[in-house]
Parts: sequence; structure tokens; C-alpha cells
Amino acid sequence: MPADSAQQRLVRALYRIGRALARIVIRHGLSAKDVQNIFRKAFVDVAREDYGINGRPTNKARVATLTGLTRVEVARLVDQQRPGSAAYSSQHPLRKLVERWLHSAPWVGADGKPAVLAISDGDASFSALVADCGGDIAWQTLLKELVRMGVATRTETHVQLVQGGFMPAGAGLEALSFMGEDVASLLSTFDWNLHEADADKRFQRAANFVALDAAGWDKLNALAQQDGQALLQRVHDAVADHQITDAQSSSAMTGLGLYIYKVEHLDGDEQ
Repeated sequence: MPADSAQQRLVRALYRIGRALARIVIRHGLSAKDVQNIFRKAFVDVAREDYGINGRPTNKARVATLTGLTRVEVARLVDQQRPGSAAYSSQHPLRKLVERWLHSAPWVGADGKPAVLAISDGDASFSALVADCGGDIAWQTLLKELVRMGVATRTETHVQLVQGGFMPAGAGLEALSFMGEDVASLLSTFDWNLHEADADKRFQRAANFVALDAAGWDKLNALAQQDGQALLQRVHDAVADHQITDAQSSSAMTGLGLYIYKVEHLDGDEQ
């Protein structure tokens, strides 16, 4: 049996990463189409910024060649703001539904607030709102998800919007910011180590255990909390004085990251 190609291994790795990311994305109210749009912009920016010649941005035709996108799509994405720099217009069907409920007649009451809607009776009902938004998802399914996420409440006959927008309950805003920094930093180390000579590789290690019992997990967690924090403090004390304070020279982020993990099954592996 031939050995796996590098591309096969990369595809499996991307699928695992995608599954872990999908759990977070779905929980926080974005859609697969949103992620696709964000990643398309990322591909275009990387192709332009990292693959230019003589320090100039890559031209649009070459960006299209590198990314597999059309030149029309590349031209659109080049001029698009980076996602997250302003309010993001999500493609999530529930977000579209809530926005219409908040701002459009006949689903807004005389007081300008979203009306309490009959579930399926009349032209100003919840089912009529879903139909007006288009799409192919049954109104019963959308209603169930809005209630589950804490965005709406319902009785036997009516449904009420209880949030001023599509914001799934329990979104950890600070943790999401750290995710953008920490996961991107880890992937940058993987990228560096994949193409640099052995002598220049960055430190990247993990202690993995298979079928660890409960006592072992408790011990691992305790070690991470105690010794991990102590190591990070030593690193900070030893290196902090070497930070460049000139704002024009401080765009790069450098550091050491530690984390503990518990993966119940390896997503994407054949069992």
C-alpha cells in the first residue's frame, strides 16, 4: 500500500481542524457560508501579501491562479474590508430572520419594537416571516433553534423575540479574541517548522497519553495549572525587558503558549 502523500495528510489535518472550528462557529451563530466567505478573503490577502515579487502585491490574475478563485471574485475581495474590522453581515438564516423581525413591517409593532407573533396564523405570523425571508428550511426548525439559543421564547400559540439581535446566549467574547491569537500563533509555528531547515525549527512539543484514567487526568490538569503557570511567569520575567517599545516596530507577536487538551476521539481518523 503506497504511503500517504503530503496532500492527503494535509487534507485530513484540515478536516480535523474544520470539525473543531465548526463546533465553535455553529455555537456562536455563524454559518458555513460565512466561514467560506471569511476564508476566501484570507486566501486572497495571503496570496497578495506573501507571494508578491520585489515587494509588490501579487497581481489579481496571479492571485486567481494561486487560490483557484475567479478574477472577478478576487477583484471583489481585494477591495473588501478584512472581516471583523466592522460589523459583519452574516449569511446565517436565523440572523436574516431576526433582522427582518426587528426592522420590517408587519413584524414590527406600532411602538417600533418587534411584535409578539402568532406562530402560524395570519400574514404577520412567524411562519409568514420565515416565508418572506426565503430559503428552504421549515419554520418549525428555525423556531426551535431560536428558542434553544435563547434568542426567542414561545407559548403554545405565540413567539416573542427577547434579544435585540441574533446573539446566541453564552458567547464568550474575550475567549473568542484569544482564540484568534492563540490558534493562529500555533498554526504559524506549524507553518514555519514545515518549511525551515532543522537547525532553524521552533520549539513545538506535546506530551500525549492514550486512555488516561480519571486520576491521571486530574494529575495532568494539576501539573498544567501549577508548573505551567510557573514556567510562563519565568519566561515573562526573563524576556519582558527585550520588548521593543517603538510602536512602528512592534507589529509582530512573539511568545510561548501552553495548553491542556482532552480530545474524546480523533476527528477524521478511520476507526
